[in-house]
Amino acid sequence: MTERKLRKIDALFAGPGQAAPIPVSQQRLEVIPHDLIDAHPKHPFKPYNAESRPGLLESVQTMGVLQPILLQAKPDGRYTLLAGYKRLYCNTQAGNREILALVDEDIPDAAAELIVTQTNATQYGLGDFLPSETAYALKMELDALTELRRQLRGKGDSNGEIRIGDKVCHVAHLEKSRDNIAQSYGITPTEVQRYIQLTKLLPALLDLVDQKYLPIRTAVILSTLPEEIQTAVLGCLKEGRALTVNRAQAIKEEYQAGSLTPEGVRKFFYQPADIPKKARISLRPAVIKKYFTTEQSPKEIQRTVEEALRLYFER
Repeated sequence: MTERKLRKIDALFAGPGQAAPIPVSQQRLEVIPHDLIDAHPKHPFKPYNAESRPGLLESVQTMGVLQPILLQAKPDGRYTLLAGYKRLYCNTQAGNREILALVDEDIPDAAAELIVTQTNATQYGLGDFLPSETAYALKMELDALTELRRQLRGKGDSNGEIRIGDKVCHVAHLEKSRDNIAQSYGITPTEVQRYIQLTKLLPALLDLVDQKYLPIRTAVILSTLPEEIQTAVLGCLKEGRALTVNRAQAIKEEYQAGSLTPEGVRKFFYQPADIPKKARISLRPAVIKKYFTTEQSPKEIQRTVEEALRLYFER
């Protein structure tokens, strides 16, 4: 991990108007066997994709892993991978069974979760993530900040701060965790909340968001509905039907009114408005008076119009 990345992570623990504390390194550099390394249980990012990161595998095959991965040492002798998932994957594909790593012996789980999200965001940026990756990364980070705040409240001194490992956390800085995350990633707090809300979607619906078949704003509305309603919506989408923001909002409002069942969801996708209406043409009274007599019936008028149209188009 570069010094720039470490500074960004440490900045999360600084109080307003205060410089980030200078950490006393608890890390050691080692070569670790792959079979002792476990993925972080909350790791939100997709596996390495050669198309999105071309050249990384070839680089590792040619020169090896140039930047150590970051591991969290566990009491059972194993390690949790915090940063370097793509490097580890490519190192495995290159035929290697060991990798150079920075091993942190004294890092709390909440801080480890922050590193998992922050290192990826610093290196790649949110623009490189799928919506599902962004959603779970932001939720993971918010949960970690919330847990740190809980620890501070439970163990903090009168100054409202506590040292966890080699870092200092300040209660005042963590009170508005969502705002802090938004500022860190250059987005608004509302956007943070929208992305986090997406984690309540059915996985299959979230996949449709990643595929850009389901707009994010529409998906956010669906995520507020129970699983059985989401499942019914998914069934209609699989039949090729589209879902607009307005239609999703109508589904939500009827559910909140207590009158919507899973079976009733279909009517929002197959409404009469979805069926092309037949054209209806009427003649103005002045036209009828000009070309027809009052004794002629509507059927006679219709036959005359049809014959006139036939002759017109034949000509």
